[in-house]
Amino acid sequence: MAKICNPTYSAGPVNAGEERLLNRLENFLPDNYLLVPNGEYAHKSPQGMVQYWEYDCIVIAPHAIYHIENKDWAGHLYGDDFQWSINGHERPNPFKTAELKSKLLKDMLREKNTDWRFVKVITVVTLSHPSQTKFGLDPNANSYDQVFTLNSDLWDFIQDADRAGNVRMPSPNIRRPLPTT
Repeated sequence: MAKICNPTYSAGPVNAGEERLLNRLENFLPDNYLLVPNGEYAHKSPQGMVQYWEYDCIVIAPHAIYHIENKDWAGHLYGDDFQWSINGHERPNPFKTAELKSKLLKDMLREKNTDWRFVKVITVVTLSHPSQTKFGLDPNANSYDQVFTLNSDLWDFIQDADRAGNVRMPSPNIRRPLPTT
């Protein structure tokens, strides 16, 4: 059973979807994994501006760090590398912002301790609503293999050190429109 380490000034998950995610990870990951739910961390830009970034869950595994962006969305979901639509409401693909937050996390870790400069920070997006599936997402999208529902595929991915070394990084594709229904 994974260990939960609540950050200072955080009470843990802030909604039912994050609670489901944390419970599943706690129960299905081994005890040498640490879970850090709902942390908020400051990042200073090169221009000196400070911005706070919220992280739904960070998993510290023996072989990598996983930043998990959780979405508790119910309904008809479809999308690609650029845009997702949930029940007809378009949103940017959450993987894009999550990937930026992962890069900032890696920078923050490296600033705190140079020994962390080679750490692998892997971005994952979870769909935590019990009725949600990946069915409408484009399987050719770069982020598709790093989007999970709360099932064994997620914890198998997090525990697989070999897959951590082969994570597909998003490529700068030309924007394609979403399919119409």
